Amino acid sequence: SPLPLPPSTPAVVDDVRKTREPLPHQSAVYFLTPSEQSVSDLLRDWEDRDAYGSAHVFFSSPLPPHLLTRLRQSPRLVSRLGSLRELNLEFLALDARCFSTAQEGALCQFFGANAELGSSYREALQTTAARLATLFISLREHPAVRFRAALPPGEDFPPGVDVRLLGAQRLAVELHERLTAAARSGLLPESETCELVLA
Repeated sequence: SPLPLPPSTPAVVDDVRKTREPLPHQSAVYFLTPSEQSVSDLLRDWEDRDAYGSAHVFFSSPLPPHLLTRLRQSPRLVSRLGSLRELNLEFLALDARCFSTAQEGALCQFFGANAELGSSYREALQTTAARLATLFISLREHPAVRFRAALPPGEDFPPGVDVRLLGAQRLAVELHERLTAAARSGLLPESETCELVLA
């Protein structure tokens, strides 16, 4: 549904997945997740026409190189591109001291009785790590990521226990890799500034 905007702001807010009529005399601002689907939706706007006078594209977290390559291969979009930025905003600030990654069911997926290591588990893990990384990048804090090491499951453990026991460790490794990359690129301090405990 459209977002409420002040009456003095001339704008149309729409879903990038919908087919829209071209507005070649207006600028477009895209706020997208860096996914295959959202990049495909953006490129569809520019396939056979100049959809807008200019395009300002903002991604909620870092854009993988292969998706950036896809953007570069659209001459219409590139010629009208006014800005392209990664904003690191993959979290919800609920108040001054509380945030959410807005992943309904993620805890059950990681630690529930039916937790299993598969593509949906890995995708949820990567999403959680990406959203936590953007939080720390926004705060300019480089946490030392701590987790409780799990005991290796024995033969008498029920199925799925190994997935649940190693959930915090897997998240810690994925998050640490993202934070290290952010520090190398100058988005975070090189040295750790706080601690994050995953239990």
